[in-house]
Amino acid sequence: MSAGPAAAASNAEGLRSRCGWRCAHSRGPGNLRGFTLVELSFVIGTLVLVMLVLPALFRPKRHGCGPNCISNLKQIGLAFRMWANDNDEKFPMHVRIAKGGTKELALQGLALPTFASISNELNNPKPLNCPQDSERPRSISFEQLFVTNLSYFFSMDASERNPMSILAGDRNVCVAGQLTNGLVQVTRGSGAAWGTNIHKSRGNIVRGDGSAHHLTDSTLRITLRDSGITTNHFIIP
Repeated sequence: MSAGPAAAASNAEGLRSRCGWRCAHSRGPGNLRGFTLVELSFVIGTLVLVMLVLPALFRPKRHGCGPNCISNLKQIGLAFRMWANDNDEKFPMHVRIAKGGTKELALQGLALPTFASISNELNNPKPLNCPQDSERPRSISFEQLFVTNLSYFFSMDASERNPMSILAGDRNVCVAGQLTNGLVQVTRGSGAAWGTNIHKSRGNIVRGDGSAHHLTDSTLRITLRDSGITTNHFIIP
């Protein structure tokens, strides 16, 4: 006895279902859908972003001594050396006032006149202020420059003939554990260190040859030793 129309339709539907299941599960790797151009671009972009971000996350911190301070000191060192080129290879703090220098004022512990004397070489006073010296605002002109705008000291003992000598540096130099200003004697055995008020107990200096360096407490003492000067006379603003 033959099956009715309803049974035939049911059998056909079952056959189609079983065939569809087999077809869906018999596709090999070669039949998988490939990446679209948009998806491929997204994956590549993500990988590039990860490669750029990860090195920044694991890069050692500079402890607040950014490149701006180093750049400032390089400009200050260059300005001093340019001044010396026009004055018998002497820095302004080594030349008497009568001959256009600032020696007598520097020996009184006054930093401002010497930095003002290199105004032509600096062009503007911005390099005289460290961006991380929150206690000293930046001056916009030499006419409005005061000692309270200065972030750096200079040394009476610096010389182009002694490339290892310290020419200038951050003002947060401690002697015997104390921040000070004026004419300060810093000997190789004085235990000189950096104060915490700028750069988190670190600092920067520029040498007589114009090279600028980032220093810790220990490398500051090594630099004082390597300068060959027993007693440095820093003029700290």
